[in-house]
Amino acid sequence: MPRGARNAAETLGLDKGTWNAKGWSECEDKHWWDLSSDEKEAARTLGWDESAWDYQYEDRSWAELPNHVQEAAQSLGFTQGGWDYDEWPSVYHKSWDAMSSNEQKALHVLGYTKYNWE
Repeated sequence: MPRGARNAAETLGLDKGTWNAKGWSECEDKHWWDLSSDEKEAARTLGWDESAWDYQYEDRSWAELPNHVQEAAQSLGFTQGGWDYDEWPSVYHKSWDAMSSNEQKALHVLGYTKYNWE
């Protein structure tokens, strides 16, 4: 993991073990506005923004999603119509541990973790 990402993960309370196990940290219980400025910056470094952190982008239409979020959603099988009408692809029916690493990474981009998925 690049040093900047490792530092960001540590700021959010993750260590090598919890990161590799896709574990949970206490800061994930916080709303975006409750994060310190350092925690927000760390979250941004890892690709999170307020909408991903608090709402898993559920409050955004497809057209409002950043490009990297649309790409992650497409890799999971979402289409614009599916996203806008809350029609989940088959990944919705999988447990976190049954998913591929790429599916888990894409869901991370959408704001999901093992902790808030199941």
